[in-house]
Amino acid sequence: MVPLELVAAIEEAFMIEVTDEELRVDLFQSLRSLVEYVEEKVGGGCVQDRRYYANSVKACISNACIKRPFDDG
Repeated sequence: MVPLELVAAIEEAFMIEVTDEELRVDLFQSLRSLVEYVEEKVGGGCVQDRRYYANSVKACISNACIKRPFDDG
């Protein structure tokens, strides 16, 4: 299951809407897939943009994990 906190963090950070149709397991399989998704939604494309998006997505993941740590059991 995709943590809703992560989706909310990505939406807020990039001012985008992740639709129900876009919530696919493959979207959240890797950092690369998330970064490519964000790039597509906001229209980025240069190397500097990709680095910015990658760092920002990492921050969203960290923030979502801090708000609700993964369950150990």
